[in-house]
Amino acid sequence: MAYFNWGNKPIFSTSAPTAAPSTATIVAFLDSTQLGTASFQQGQSMCVRVTLIAGCDTNAAWQFERRDSSTLADPAKETVWFRSPSNQSGQYVFATCLEKNEFLQLRMASTGANATAYIQAEPLT
Repeated sequence: MAYFNWGNKPIFSTSAPTAAPSTATIVAFLDSTQLGTASFQQGQSMCVRVTLIAGCDTNAAWQFERRDSSTLADPAKETVWFRSPSNQSGQYVFATCLEKNEFLQLRMASTGANATAYIQAEPLT
């Protein structure tokens, strides 16, 4: 069982407004090696609480992915889809486990107008 510890510092994604992103455009990206996952042994993992904030000028479908390859043709290890209404953003919170050299990314699952997104990961103890 994991819990929150006041000493665990969260890490934050890259984030910038993106004009008319396609479904292949990564809107937010977080590299888990900032949490020390590069030194993990095979099968070792770290549980984290993930907070996503995403919004678009139009109704949008979003695709959050946990992956170890930046090639979109390779399957993601975990995928979460969600929607945001027109001209609004939403906050989504859930837990996942990161393995060696994985990263988190958020991209559009549908095309939309201007979009922005943010990912935060906080280690659980």
